[in-house]
Amino acid sequence: MGGPVLGVDWGRRDFLRRTTGALAGWIALRSLGRPVPAAAASPTPPTDSEGELWEGFLLLPAGAPLPAWVRSSPTPFLCQSDSDEATVAPLRGAILRFDRFEEIAPQLSFPFYFPDILPSEFTFYGIYVTIFQQSRKIFSVSATWVDSTWEPLIRVVAQPTPPSPYPVWPVFSPETPDVLISPEKVFFLPQPGLLLPSARGYLALWLEQSVLYILIAEHDRRRESFINIAQSLRKVSKR
Repeated sequence: MGGPVLGVDWGRRDFLRRTTGALAGWIALRSLGRPVPAAAASPTPPTDSEGELWEGFLLLPAGAPLPAWVRSSPTPFLCQSDSDEATVAPLRGAILRFDRFEEIAPQLSFPFYFPDILPSEFTFYGIYVTIFQQSRKIFSVSATWVDSTWEPLIRVVAQPTPPSPYPVWPVFSPETPDVLISPEKVFFLPQPGLLLPSARGYLALWLEQSVLYILIAEHDRRRESFINIAQSLRKVSKR
């Protein structure tokens, strides 16, 4: 059964930190929780300095600020905050864990993806669902696979209400920290998407019916290994 991840031992807490912490760096982009005027709901075509609109993404130059016309989405608070409780309460979040996808599938209004090809040493660890406690609305769903050391190196994530268009900046090369790498447009995902290097592998993003999907695989630095997993992704409504 799923439930708030509370009262767990420190080993579980460390696992959750590793499972959700790396993802937070990609999802909690700058100004996602910033209020945006209603007029911003219809994106304005960017100027040359504001990047390129492509397949629902806004590809921004390195160091560029987030344009004011990008429609933001609320991000849950998963830790203590010094802000006024009346302000924080609607944004207070919780992480629920489910052993099987069938347990959460009836609550999802969008499809999910599972890879059919994974290295033999990987084991499915569960589904993590981040919700807003007050409204019970889903912020993100993450499926996690661990290796023999219980390291969560492969994840598939869905975020049903991402910022629009979704902003993406270049990242620094893991091998050469002073070299910037721009997002690569790729077509081996379920929809046209973007590929970026991560610390130990690759990360890919695509949008489908306004849902943001992210595939993270950090078990292997080889590009072809990541592509094999990405090409095996299968859309599921239950598992």
